[in-house]
Amino acid sequence: MLRGCVARHLARHRLADLFLDTLPYNAHTTASERLWAGLPLVTCPGETFASRVAGSLLLAIVAAS
Repeated sequence: MLRGCVARHLARHRLADLFLDTLPYNAHTTASERLWAGLPLVTCPGETFASRVAGSLLLAIVAAS
């Protein structure tokens, strides 16, 4: 049951064209889910940990590929 819910949740993300991250607090889990679903993400890293999470996620994806 839970797997089906997660799959439907992630499938909804594919309906969007782009995810714009927010300042001063990045999306964290929301950004991870969007990237996992294959949705492009645009972020503007700030100077605090909370404002740099999405940028770190994007760098990790680049490093892994």
